[in-house]
Amino acid sequence: MRYLVVGLGHVGLPLYHHLGLKKGAKNVFAIDKNLEKVEALRKGLIESREPGISLSEPQMKNISQDLNSLGFDGFVEIHICVDVSIKGEVYDTINLMDAIDDCKVNLPESLILIRSTISPEIISQLRGNEIGNFQCLAFKPEFLREGLALKDLVNEPDYVGIIVEGANFEENHLEDYSTYTPESLSVLKVANNAWRATKVSFANMLATLCEKLNADPKEVSDLFLLDTLNISEAYLKPGAPYGGYCLPKETEILAAQEKALIGSEMLAQVKFFNDTFIKYWAEKIMEHSPERVIFTSFSFKSGVEDLRNSPYLAIADILRKDFGMTVSQASARQAYHRGDVIVDVHGDYLPEQNNPAELIRIGF
Repeated sequence: MRYLVVGLGHVGLPLYHHLGLKKGAKNVFAIDKNLEKVEALRKGLIESREPGISLSEPQMKNISQDLNSLGFDGFVEIHICVDVSIKGEVYDTINLMDAIDDCKVNLPESLILIRSTISPEIISQLRGNEIGNFQCLAFKPEFLREGLALKDLVNEPDYVGIIVEGANFEENHLEDYSTYTPESLSVLKVANNAWRATKVSFANMLATLCEKLNADPKEVSDLFLLDTLNISEAYLKPGAPYGGYCLPKETEILAAQEKALIGSEMLAQVKFFNDTFIKYWAEKIMEHSPERVIFTSFSFKSGVEDLRNSPYLAIADILRKDFGMTVSQASARQAYHRGDVIVDVHGDYLPEQNNPAELIRIGF
């Protein structure tokens, strides 16, 4: 099988090197619209921030400026790595669309894997395009770190999201990949880096605050990382807003110190989002047009009877004050009627048979 890399930038060039080693240099080809770059690479002159990139003689020969000069047809696995620049919320997709159209015309029986960063809106746009005889148009996000791209490619996740299946689609062409929805992969791609940026900012904010409070930044950091709850999947699974005694109180303490001593408001935004999320769930409940709302519990956490800073009490308060709803907690002798909405707070409610009420679970 043959492979084609479109675009030899910070993703495409390491990928071209990697595929050459993995699939055999004579089976891997590349194109780039930049003639100066192509001519340099064909001479073995590599300008890259990635250490360890080298091209064998066959790989140098297999680089061209356009598809026509490659002189082959039939099935090819195509990796599109062209630049998709982003300004605010606007993606510039001209290079991407041109590359897809070029491949559709010249290699109509191929599998296209988009490696460039794309949004769910672009995915919807691509679904509206005619794909013709193509096997499939799919999104395969890259998770490469600058300076470590070759290492990351060796351990690269095999995620692929099918955007459009062509008329001649054969599933066996994706047998080496794990398939997910392309929209999920699109969000995952940017979420990974946003989370890393958030962690960097939190660590730096905390260190700066330590200096202001005469604490040792390194000592606090070392002790913080010893707590496995801080560096595991704990507290990272989506669900209800946070509440209880400790999280709200101590987040607000640190937020106040951050604002007073540094002037930033990173942790204030954590509280702002949580308050917004509480309103979100109140509005989600109202989408069901309830006549009454019955909560299975108001405790902030399963297994405890603690109502302090309970997000469910806060949701109930909004339902009462903003929407005029009758809100109560379920009891053993509760009689339910059509129009009632039961809010399952902790995900452990088992509805009785023939219960006419509608059930909503808080979470995802």
